[in-house]
Amino acid sequence: MKYTDKQVKKAEKGDILEFADKAGVELVHTGHNEYKGVEHDSLVVTPSRNAWFWNSRNVGGIGALSFAKEYLLSEENLDKKERFLKAMDIVTKAGINEAETKEIKREPFKFNPKEIDKRFNKAPAYLIQKRGLNKNLIQELHAQGIIEQDKFGNALFYGVIQRQKKLKAQQNKEHGLIMKNSVNVVRLNELSLTLHTDMALALIQ
Repeated sequence: MKYTDKQVKKAEKGDILEFADKAGVELVHTGHNEYKGVEHDSLVVTPSRNAWFWNSRNVGGIGALSFAKEYLLSEENLDKKERFLKAMDIVTKAGINEAETKEIKREPFKFNPKEIDKRFNKAPAYLIQKRGLNKNLIQELHAQGIIEQDKFGNALFYGVIQRQKKLKAQQNKEHGLIMKNSVNVVRLNELSLTLHTDMALALIQ
């Protein structure tokens, strides 16, 4: 049987969760945006992307058609054409709807000043031993409120970001722009660039 491009595209966009239910593939809800297979617990379905991945086989895809071909018919000895036609037949007869995929918006990191740890021990140890920064420099930056430590021992370049924000706000004000004040905290393990000693010294001058 031949299928039109419209039928194939519809099958490709078919809702995996709905198809799995109609095909008798039992899934269990394991997270906000995750389902796992009961028979094969390495099977993971991500509804927001209408995607699936079978970790133990290192295979995955998007949509009901790929799920039917690569998962449902995985144990059947079929050539490429036969597998496609059989998968199309199964998906078409299931009469499923197209999935409504959506992008999950990640909320920007918001820092609570109360998370700052009064102790300043783990952060300097990391900066000195792992990053190779000067001990006296670290202590001076901390004394000026440029570097802080959170309750988990992470180094926070709190003062650096605030100074940048104040400078930017002043520049925008001069140009007649309105800028909402915000405080951002950059955790050391999220920085892609190393804070050089010369740059740090320039900040405290």
